[in-house]
Amino acid sequence: MTTKHLYRIHQQLLELQRHYNQTRILIEKPIFVTLIANAFTAIILASMMINMSLYNFRINSIISYLLPQSTIRLLTIIYFGQMPSQELRQLVWRLRHRTINWSAFNWLCLLRIESMIEQFHFRLFTFLNITHQLLITMIAVILESLLLLVQVGNMAVVQMNIENSFERYLYTFHGEELN
Repeated sequence: MTTKHLYRIHQQLLELQRHYNQTRILIEKPIFVTLIANAFTAIILASMMINMSLYNFRINSIISYLLPQSTIRLLTIIYFGQMPSQELRQLVWRLRHRTINWSAFNWLCLLRIESMIEQFHFRLFTFLNITHQLLITMIAVILESLLLLVQVGNMAVVQMNIENSFERYLYTFHGEELN
């Protein structure tokens, strides 16, 4: 091989290395942007779960402040789902029939408790449903981030192999050029 051929091959290798570096930068930028976005998404989802838990706790504390202890115990049993709704309706029916001589205010309190019981059931179901969805989304985001990190690691290994190959070829061509 003549020096001119070696020089041309050397220039082609340098151009190939430059194209590879440009392509690598184009590939790595979106990966790192996605990793940063996933980190922020996981933080936002975690804060949403914490806010929902605090909101749930705040509502429960307000209700426990306003209602007497026996009603709180009843609502706690209902809230944690330890009493079937059919038994609950029978309990409310018995309360109504035992309290025929109640005043209108007491009747309004009983109706308010009934509506609160329904709201508790609905709110508990909604809270658990949304919390599970947030948790699943957060796990998916974390797994996607881990897969992207593995991809970045694989790209780093490929880059090291290619750089070693370029150096070996350049050294070989320079060695032949010197001889």
